[in-house]
Amino acid sequence: MKTLIWLGLSTLLADPAAAAEPPAAPPAKAEAAPKQAEPAPAHQPAPAARQAELDRLALWNSPEMLRARVWLDRYLRASDRYTPEQGRAYVEHLATLPADDLRLWLARVERMAEAETARQAEQAARQAANLEAHQQWSRARVGAIDRQQQIHQQQLAQSRAAAAAAQQQLTRPAPAAAGGSYKADIALQRQLEQQRLARTWGIIGLLELQELREEVRRLRDGG
Repeated sequence: MKTLIWLGLSTLLADPAAAAEPPAAPPAKAEAAPKQAEPAPAHQPAPAARQAELDRLALWNSPEMLRARVWLDRYLRASDRYTPEQGRAYVEHLATLPADDLRLWLARVERMAEAETARQAEQAARQAANLEAHQQWSRARVGAIDRQQQIHQQQLAQSRAAAAAAQQQLTRPAPAAAGGSYKADIALQRQLEQQRLARTWGIIGLLELQELREEVRRLRDGG
């Protein structure tokens, strides 16, 4: 064992360079070149463009824009200035506008919608005022007709009483008069005339009452 150790040391001392240098390491692998970033696809927008598109989409789907689009749809449907194809083309073009242009369009539509709401409120108030005035006139007219009906009913009762009295006089035997039959004929003619007038006024009163009642019915139905 000692002999082997000695032989090994002798070999190392005989070649000082071999003793000084450690065993050669295995050859190192060549370092790979740094990986370069891949170019972005041609269709991918730049960060600023992506942010602008996000802003546009956020504004397009905002509650204010949705209300404005509903208003626009009603406007295009009610207007006879644009065909359905023109309306669809307008909406498609509107969807491509940038956010700044959409904001300007939205502000304009909001002003138009506010003006339309104000016009509708004014029209509703005017219609309500006209309806109230008509109802007041109808109530006053109904009151006047009621008074006229009472008057006609009184006149009708008086004419009926006069007709009944005339009829009673006709059925009563005429007393003997000094003037003979001439005076009796005159009295009979007067009684007949009174009866005729009473009947005439009675018919007129009934007709007027019917007309007044019909007018009251129309006023109440219309009111």
